[in-house]
Amino acid sequence: MCGIGLILDEDKIDFEFVDISKDFEQLLKKALSQSKIQKEEEEKKKITLNANDLANLLQNRGPDSVNIHKLTLENNLKLTLISSVLFIRGKGTKQPLEDSNGNILMWNGEIFGGLSIPTSENDTSALMKELSESKDIVSVMQSIQGPWGFTYFQKSTSTLWFGRNFIGQRSLLLHVPNPNCPYFVLSSLSFGDTSISSSDSNSEKKEKEEDDEDEGIEHEDWLELPTSALFSINFTKSEVNGNVKLTLKEHKYGSHYLGNEYRPLGKRTKATPPDGVVPSVEDSSAKSLLEALGSAVKVRVSDLPIAKDGNPHSSRLGILFSGGIDSLILSALADKYVPKDQTIDLINVAFGKTSFDVPDRKTGILGLKELQAISNRKWNFVQVNVNGEEVQKHQNHITSLIYPRDTVMDITIGTALWFAARAEGILYSEDPMNQEPYKSQVKVLLNGLGADEQLAGYARHRTAFKHRGWDGLQLELEKDLYRLWKRNLGRDDRVISDLGREVRFPFLDENVISFLNQVPLYNICDLNHPMGVGDKMILRKVGSLLGLTASTSLAKRAIQFGSRINKVYFPNVSGSKINGASKFSSNKKQ
Repeated sequence: MCGIGLILDEDKIDFEFVDISKDFEQLLKKALSQSKIQKEEEEKKKITLNANDLANLLQNRGPDSVNIHKLTLENNLKLTLISSVLFIRGKGTKQPLEDSNGNILMWNGEIFGGLSIPTSENDTSALMKELSESKDIVSVMQSIQGPWGFTYFQKSTSTLWFGRNFIGQRSLLLHVPNPNCPYFVLSSLSFGDTSISSSDSNSEKKEKEEDDEDEGIEHEDWLELPTSALFSINFTKSEVNGNVKLTLKEHKYGSHYLGNEYRPLGKRTKATPPDGVVPSVEDSSAKSLLEALGSAVKVRVSDLPIAKDGNPHSSRLGILFSGGIDSLILSALADKYVPKDQTIDLINVAFGKTSFDVPDRKTGILGLKELQAISNRKWNFVQVNVNGEEVQKHQNHITSLIYPRDTVMDITIGTALWFAARAEGILYSEDPMNQEPYKSQVKVLLNGLGADEQLAGYARHRTAFKHRGWDGLQLELEKDLYRLWKRNLGRDDRVISDLGREVRFPFLDENVISFLNQVPLYNICDLNHPMGVGDKMILRKVGSLLGLTASTSLAKRAIQFGSRINKVYFPNVSGSKINGASKFSSNKKQ
């Protein structure tokens, strides 16, 4: 895992767009037009970019190596490349990585398939070799299975390539020049004196489901880079006005498009059950899903790096653990593939004043007992207890990490994830007098994101099913999966990686998604049944196959409610207001 920063050290830029999708081009043009009409006094706030400052921001993401590389192009154009690295695989490779031909790679990702690279080997070096020997950058990146964001300067064509994988598990933001900061920037994190929206948090009148999220607003400075294609830039300098001409081009992957959206893993099979067919989970489907999930977990927990403290006996894997069916299944599968002599950290976060007996703590302890019943492994159940003072202490920093996401739901989820990833707490013991402090030293975390979005785990899915039937539910699930890059994953990567840990999502493995797309929806769920029964029906069957019991009937509870972070931030606001439609108000500080 790493942090990526790239700055074009020129403040007079003209843009040309080539083959850019309509939606993204409109966002870019809107941002550029807004920046031109900002008031003249904004010039007084002009930010001078300092590479060392950006390197310091990115260092949390990659504390093992931080480097700055200056690159001079034709016409004396200058790029500053900044990379921080968390050593995960093989022999740690410092970045930016330059080969003998002058190509330069900054890589924030994991190659779990597609290219023949063992999990014990460093994938940065292997990818550099592939890119250097290929004339088709798009094909190389399209073939990779796993999460990634990257920039690659191709010396022979003086072209800068960049992008994210189509699911979008890694953050990569594009900064549009404006009077405050008139530079073109690509970065894993935003920076500068930017403000989160100050809209009245009670202005939203529309009632929503408690787990629904608003799309947020499009800011005029930082944009989440779309995941449906790769992008390239060529830089030239005008002989007329001396401005830099930045030609931004979009490169589609070829086929598998639905409109402008890239759909390489297919589409759900027919949703509505045939006449006379009762929705149910077929044993063969549950067993196949168990196999697919098992493979996804196995590749993500193989050859785990030694813990941060260098102690070979410290846990090497942590799991964000609420005790719900998603995290329990990941834990049970990890138990199969992590050596039995290694402990695994189960990280459970709770918010309160003096009591932390929140819903997720209760289900977490019950889930721990289920795991202990099926495995004799030593599980470290880490009770992360956070009070309001601690939240306020880190509020500005966390708010800066989630940007350009800016809703109430973003700040509550982001805060819960940040404290969970910090993983400082007390080890659970049945003896109340045994309160041993503990700080997890793992570099790798597993997260169950993607289960609810594919298996109908949210209340909004019930609403879609109630009003629009099976076909309406199917459309809602497709929308959920393919907007994760914008609504969830970039934000979550920025928040969790700030603690020097890499998060991995087995439910978003390409083979898992492909398999679920082949299973009729009526063999996955049946929302005619109540919560805890009809939602994620196929996953509950998988849990039973693994020997889990009570957890297989637990209903979905979003982290902001299960951890009670919503009560710490907004004690007087009803659940329906904590839905992302309202904006969070705070100044961004660095």
